[in-house]
Amino acid sequence: MNFKYIVLTLILSGISLMPVMVFGQTPSKPEKSEQNRLDSLQNAVNVLEEQQKAEDAAAIDNAKELSREAKANSKEAQRVEQDASDASNEAQRALRTEKKAQKMRSEADKQAKKASDAKDKSDSNL
Repeated sequence: MNFKYIVLTLILSGISLMPVMVFGQTPSKPEKSEQNRLDSLQNAVNVLEEQQKAEDAAAIDNAKELSREAKANSKEAQRVEQDASDASNEAQRALRTEKKAQKMRSEADKQAKKASDAKDKSDSNL
């Protein structure tokens, strides 16, 4: 029985070391055709990455250009709005000036009428 335990112990110890030896082995180098295929795939991935970067750069440039155009349009709209506001204010000032002028002409006509009436009255008294 003692011999049996010793043999079993050695077998179990050997079995436990076996996976370590299997996992510890270095992987074999891929064959040339496999290596060529992997290189081809890597090159394809690199090309796709470069294309994506180029597309992204173009999209960013396009967005920047649209932003510049929007800013330019905004400035033009602000300038037009300011011009319209200035024109409106000028028109209001002109309207007030014209109303004052009409009022002055009306008062001048009234005074002329009074003066004419007074002259006629004074002429009739003579």
